[in-house]
Amino acid sequence: MKNKPFRLIFYSVFVIFVSVQSCTCSKDQFEPIRADESQEDNSKEIRYVPDEILVIYKNTPTAERQQRIKDAVLAAGIDINSLTIKRCNSCGDYIELWHAEGIHSVIHTDAIKGGTVGRDSKGVGEDSLAQYSLNYRQHLPVEQLPSRKEYRIRQTPDNVNGIGKDTIIVAVLDTGIDTTAIVPGQHVWKNKIEKSNPSSDDDSNCYPEDVAGWNFIDDNADITDNNTSLHGTIVSHYIVNEFKTSPTNYVQIMSLKTHDENGSGDLFSSICALHYAMDKGAHIVNASWGFYFYHDGTHPYLDSLVTEGLKEKGILFITAAGNKIEEIDTYAKSVYQEAHGVVMPDSLLRNLNYHNFYPAYLSEPDNNVIAATTTDGETISPTQNYASRYVDVGVKADSVNASSMKFVLPFSATPLYISGSSFATAIVTGKVGAHISKARFVPGVSKQPILENLSEGSSPVLIHGEKLESQSRIRKGRYTQRE
Repeated sequence: MKNKPFRLIFYSVFVIFVSVQSCTCSKDQFEPIRADESQEDNSKEIRYVPDEILVIYKNTPTAERQQRIKDAVLAAGIDINSLTIKRCNSCGDYIELWHAEGIHSVIHTDAIKGGTVGRDSKGVGEDSLAQYSLNYRQHLPVEQLPSRKEYRIRQTPDNVNGIGKDTIIVAVLDTGIDTTAIVPGQHVWKNKIEKSNPSSDDDSNCYPEDVAGWNFIDDNADITDNNTSLHGTIVSHYIVNEFKTSPTNYVQIMSLKTHDENGSGDLFSSICALHYAMDKGAHIVNASWGFYFYHDGTHPYLDSLVTEGLKEKGILFITAAGNKIEEIDTYAKSVYQEAHGVVMPDSLLRNLNYHNFYPAYLSEPDNNVIAATTTDGETISPTQNYASRYVDVGVKADSVNASSMKFVLPFSATPLYISGSSFATAIVTGKVGAHISKARFVPGVSKQPILENLSEGSSPVLIHGEKLESQSRIRKGRYTQRE
C-alpha cells in the first residue's frame, strides 16, 4: 500500500473514514469470492428465493416483449403454465417478479438460454429486452436481540417539533414501525395527498391508502412492526434520537416494510420500496440490510437504481457493512476452495474486498452511498464487515467485550444492549440527517462534502482519515497492527 497523506481529528462518538486518493494495493494469493449458481447447494434457501426471478424491462413491457421472454423460459424447460407474475403495484411497469418451479436456474450472463437448465447458470443476466436476476434474500445484519416481550418501553415526553425547522424525510426499509415506542404520529411521515378512505388512491400511485408508507411484504398499507425483536422500530428510534438535539432539522420516518416478522426480506421488495422513496420525496434511505453477492462486477439494476436513480433525486443511501452469517461463510469457503484449491482465512470473510456484501459494496469515494460498521475506536467488531475501499463510517459502541460491540437499546426503561451493523447504520443516518443542511440534498448529491462537513460540525467524530484497512488497525491513522 502506498503512503498517502491523512488528516486526524479526535472527538468521541463515531469514526468517519474518507479516502484521500484511490489506493493501490499489492497483490496477494487471495481473490474475491466468485461463483455461479450452476450447482445445487444447501445454502440457496438463505441466499436467494428458489423458483423466482426478477425481470427488469428496458422499455415498456408490452405483451409481445413479455411473450418473447416466456418463450425463452419455456425453451429452457420450465413449465410456464404455472407461471405467476407480480409487480410492485398494479400500475408499475419497471420490474416484475416471475414465479415458476425451477425458473431460478435459467438465468445466464446473456439472459435466458433454452435447453441449458442446471448448467452454467448465473445470478444475473441481460439481453435487449430486460435485465434478469435471482431474487436475493435480504438479511438484517444483527448479532443478537432481545425478544419484544423483554422490552420495557420508556414513555418520555418528546417536546421536539418541526416548528421553524427543516423537515428531513428518512425512508426506512425494514420491518415496519411501532408507534408506542416512537412518539405516536409525531415523527411518522404522512402522505399529504392520500386520504385514509377505504380503497382510496388519491395520489394515483396504485398504492391505495398509503397514508404513512407501504407494506411490500403483504401488499397493503399496514406498516405495523410485527418483527419478533422490533428491528425496524429500533432502527427508526435511533434515527429519531439524533434529531432531538438538532437546532435546525426535524425528522419524519417514511416506513417502508420490506422485511417480515422473522426479519426476512428479498431484493424485489427492496427495489419496489426504493422506487416508492424516490417518488415520495425522501432525502435519505436507511438500508440496514444486505446480501452476499458472488458474481463479477456489480448487480446492474441495483447499482444503477441506487447510485444513479437516487443520486439524481438528491437522495443519500446509508447502508450496513454487514455481519457474519455462519451458513453463508461456510458456503463461501467451499466455493473458494473449489475454485482455487486453497482455504480462505476466516478473517477475509469479513473483508468486503473479498466477500462482497450488497449494497455496501456499491460505496465509492464520490457517490451517494455511505456504508457503516461498529468500532471501539481501534478495531472493528469481530462479527462485522470492514474494507479499505467500501466502509465509510465506524460508530463507536457503548459496550465492548471480546466477542462483540453493542449499543444501548434506545427506548428501554432498563438498560439492554444490542449489536449489529444495522444499528450503526441507523445512528449514522440520524447524525447525517440531524446536522446536515437540507440544502445539500440536491440532484447529484455526493457523500464526501457531507462527511467532511459532519466531521467538522456539531456531530462529534473520532477519526477523519482513511477508510478501514483491517479489523486490527486503522491504517494511516492512530493505531498500528496488533500482533
